[in-house]
Amino acid sequence: MDYIKINENSRPITKLEFNEFKNEINQRIDQINNTMISQIDQHMTKYLKNFFPKKNDQEIINEISKYIDYLKNVCIQPVDMIIVEGITDKKYIETAIDRLKPNLSDRIHNNELAIYANMYNGGVANINQYLYNRIIYNKNRFKTMVLYDYDIAGIEFKHKAINTVEYSELIKQKKLKLSYIAPSDDLLKIIEICKDKPYYSIENLLPIEFWKELKKKNLIEKYNIEYIINLIDKRTIFDDFNSNDYINKLNLDNITKDCYFGYKPKDDKKNTILNLALDEAKNNDKFFNGFQNTVNEIYDFFNNN
Repeated sequence: MDYIKINENSRPITKLEFNEFKNEINQRIDQINNTMISQIDQHMTKYLKNFFPKKNDQEIINEISKYIDYLKNVCIQPVDMIIVEGITDKKYIETAIDRLKPNLSDRIHNNELAIYANMYNGGVANINQYLYNRIIYNKNRFKTMVLYDYDIAGIEFKHKAINTVEYSELIKQKKLKLSYIAPSDDLLKIIEICKDKPYYSIENLLPIEFWKELKKKNLIEKYNIEYIINLIDKRTIFDDFNSNDYINKLNLDNITKDCYFGYKPKDDKKNTILNLALDEAKNNDKFFNGFQNTVNEIYDFFNNN
């Protein structure tokens, strides 16, 4: 018997229970849409206690709010969808599409294509839950594309996902695409000269010159030295921990060496980086050009039958 978890705090439930739960909430969506969540009736609160036995009434009301958002924006939304890791990723992709593919942007504004990021629990680890439940509801009626970083979590997600029967069938039908964020042209040049493919996140698609500002503001941090050396020499014994000696072998320009190659955004600074990027882009029409390869992949997937 298949089981579903609504989130990490809920107990596993059967598909039948899940559908009963969905129907119970769907009957109240219209009345909830136009009222305060705190006005949800006591019956609903009592009903949900079965799913969240350790929570008080207010916490259960909060769960209802989250779950309605989840149902409406992932599971039952009758449109093609892009699912990304977090809310900053969503803003980057929206902005890049607006700038680089206006006709694709029109589909978003006309509610024919949606971009979803969970505002409560971001990260690729949570995507599998949303994706699986969306497929239960929508089957192959609408296309879904999942975008995620090329890092340890992203690699693990893709390995598990492509071995999931439900996903592999939809991939064959071209209804589902699981894709790393596509590297920018600048990043591709670095990948080509490394012995091993370096990890990268969506922020790596921003201009390399912009990373100089991020370093000045202490918004990025360096990977450990062993990781950096391994990218260049594939070493297993580290008898020399001066990473600069190894980085110099790559013949990179000074800005790339000093603040881009071997660096990553600090996890708690991603919102700050996003806001700085949006401000910078106001006076630079080419600022989001590093997203062109990603936007092209999105366009091709949703415009090919």
